[in-house]
Amino acid sequence: MKRILLILCLLLLSGCAARETPEETEASIPPITDPIVTETPTEPAETAAPDPIRELLDEMSLEQRVGQLFLARCDDVYALEHLKDYHLGGFLLFGRDFRDQTPDSLRNKLSAYQAASALPLLIGVDEEGGTVTRVSSNPAFRATKFPSPRQLYLNGGMELVLSQENEKCTLRSRCILLIYLPRYSIRLWTVPVLPVVVFA
Repeated sequence: MKRILLILCLLLLSGCAARETPEETEASIPPITDPIVTETPTEPAETAAPDPIRELLDEMSLEQRVGQLFLARCDDVYALEHLKDYHLGGFLLFGRDFRDQTPDSLRNKLSAYQAASALPLLIGVDEEGGTVTRVSSNPAFRATKFPSPRQLYLNGGMELVLSQENEKCTLRSRCILLIYLPRYSIRLWTVPVLPVVVFA
């Protein structure tokens, strides 16, 4: 027991050893020197090519910028008014927008919307197949409705699903889907399920 007490006392006393004074510590640390900073010449800002999108945004009012964020449901009666009043970025088409339409009549209607808009519109439509058949529910666009991708997969695997998706994409040549903005060097094919034509 005495030995344990003796060891503990020695340990406690070893913690009381003399410490370095702050002067000794500061002397042992090398001084910090500032790195040498050399200025490199920069190219003048005038050499940068102008950004047409930035220029367009600078020309737009806050109302126009906010309106471009929205794709609204296409209203047959007030679509042209909504374009002018709200500066919409585009329209979403639903089944009723294809009812009693032909590819030519729909193309003409969309062209009128494009002509009324200050900026090219994005036009979108859902055509997933199964219960979501906005375009193929009209026989003028397709003889039968597209089946659901799930049903296609069960009947023929991924190959059959992809062949149906390719067929949906060919509908763009009949009426709907190209986005071409030559002023801004943008060309897009929007194919979430069925793309839509935007005339610029």
